[in-house]
Amino acid sequence: MQIASIFVLFVLALLSIVSAVLGKMIIAIGLLLAGYILIFILDPRAAKTGEAPLFFARLRPPQIGIAICSLAVLMVVIL
Repeated sequence: MQIASIFVLFVLALLSIVSAVLGKMIIAIGLLLAGYILIFILDPRAAKTGEAPLFFARLRPPQIGIAICSLAVLMVVIL
């Protein structure tokens, strides 16, 4: 599960970089937003099953929430 999730996050980040280079900033930000939402969902689950440190269950949601809000605001500003 961890390898699959890391692979998905890597592909999302790579596609985001390619989109940014091609000038498709909304798509790039959308891909990053999708990746952060995925982390927001998966990190607490991984902590509860012992696949990640326990502090991930309580620390990561607010931390990732800030990143998600920031990217959402950036997307609105660009539109």
